[in-house]
Amino acid sequence: MTDAGEKAAELYRLYERPMYHIAYAVLKDHHQAEDAVSDSFCRLIAHIDKLSAPESPETRQYVIKTVKNAAISRYRKNQREKITELNEAISDKGGTLSEISSGETRELLDNELCKLSSEDREIVRLRGETGASYKEIAGKLSISEAAARKRFERARKNIITNLKDR
Repeated sequence: MTDAGEKAAELYRLYERPMYHIAYAVLKDHHQAEDAVSDSFCRLIAHIDKLSAPESPETRQYVIKTVKNAAISRYRKNQREKITELNEAISDKGGTLSEISSGETRELLDNELCKLSSEDREIVRLRGETGASYKEIAGKLSISEAAARKRFERARKNIITNLKDR
């Protein structure tokens, strides 16, 4: 085995479990944590010649930083995907909230809906879950059709903005 191969094997032996625990703490998902560790090892192997001895504090710090960054990148990507899914589900098409596939995304939406006024929450639910027209919503809530449309758009914008700011 080459020096680089031995160094890579030693890095794996020393750091695979701690790296997994760090990634899992960020991602809270077994498979994603494993993927983050795998991505990290690919990055480490690409720079193996620049690393000190596997047991050195500098190498340990670099390994921890690498896996933490990989996990945070995955977390951010997951958040962007959830926001995209929600943005599409809370579109002006109507009746698309029921198409949300992820339980986590649905939980995010429910949390954001709780922050809205009861009337705005009802407008989003009527439009998003039942596909009710603005005219139907207006009649049900005794407001104008234009007000129903505008309130839906404001509520939608608030939900997406709040999720992006998290």
